[in-house]
Amino acid sequence: MRCLDIFFPKSPDKYIFVAKAKYGIRCNLRKVAEYYAEQKHLVYVFFEGEVSNEQKVALIQQNIILLNRFNAVALFHILTSGKLFLSHSIRDAYISHKRKSRTVVNLWHGVPIKAIEMAMPHVSPSRKALITKNSELYDYLICSSCIDRLAMASCFGLAPTKVLNTGLPRYDYITNSDKLPLDLELAQLRLKEVLNGKKLVLYAPTFRENLGATFQGALLRDLKLLKQFCDDHQLIFAVRNHISDPVNIDLSESGILLLNDKFISETNLLLKHVHCLITDYSSIWIDYLLLQKPIVGYSLDFHSYKSEDRGFLYDFESVFPSKLHGDIASVINELFSIVNTGQWTARYDRQLEMFHSNINLKSTYTSTVANRLKCNE
Repeated sequence: MRCLDIFFPKSPDKYIFVAKAKYGIRCNLRKVAEYYAEQKHLVYVFFEGEVSNEQKVALIQQNIILLNRFNAVALFHILTSGKLFLSHSIRDAYISHKRKSRTVVNLWHGVPIKAIEMAMPHVSPSRKALITKNSELYDYLICSSCIDRLAMASCFGLAPTKVLNTGLPRYDYITNSDKLPLDLELAQLRLKEVLNGKKLVLYAPTFRENLGATFQGALLRDLKLLKQFCDDHQLIFAVRNHISDPVNIDLSESGILLLNDKFISETNLLLKHVHCLITDYSSIWIDYLLLQKPIVGYSLDFHSYKSEDRGFLYDFESVFPSKLHGDIASVINELFSIVNTGQWTARYDRQLEMFHSNINLKSTYTSTVANRLKCNE
């Protein structure tokens, strides 16, 4: 790859977007790819995984060319693109060296509350060396706010000047009402049919890296209680598992609705229809802040997660927008208060200021990313 990369000329108007295999074509990566395709650029998406027929049709309609396996054709387009975007690591593009004629932008897939990359506990010297090598290949990394910019620069070992404070393109699913691509429009219609006008309470936990499966016996007991509470108050209760965390208990037996990425791939499009979010250490609540609706904290393993799993970049209890409950009775009491008062709105001004310094943008988050990159060319 290195030898080939030297000899293949790069086209400045050719854009390739590299999606991580198990994550799919989604989030910031998809929004920016769609933007450049709409601007009549030559746009390719490289993704080694399954793509639904609905999404394939949507990509074709948007003039985005899908490269669905690593072969000579995909290799050619990776090597000849002057603009390369990714959502996780440069390794997903099989690129190992920097080229002056190619701009590499990491559209990182979230706002880290948990420790990532260099900040993760017990990072081996070889792992740190790999993170440093990867980061050296990035021309730019995007972030959500001034504070997030410092966190991202530190975690990736980058100079803050390389981290662009643009806000995340996926926020446009929450703040913008533009027409959706075919597959997302169909998913949204299915969701509306399921909700049938009722308010949605969503439980969305994070992924446990070292503590084992999130969905275990004790949690199922609590989820059943939440389901019963919602039934009693004419609410819909649903679960959204992390894409890396399979649900290892049978929710259907309890009648609990599972709104996973197969049902609706874009989390923020789902959040737009959520009236109350229950979560733990997932950064999903940062996106949800934009809707200014209630956020309820719930976790059975806070101390073990803090000491035995990834831990946090921030003092979690001081930045989380509400109380993190350790028992289901407290969660239900807080939900009862929301239902009883009818207060399905909430203000978290301090957290908005910390994590959304671009909240008053006059353009979309996606176009802001494109404009900042153009200004830095």
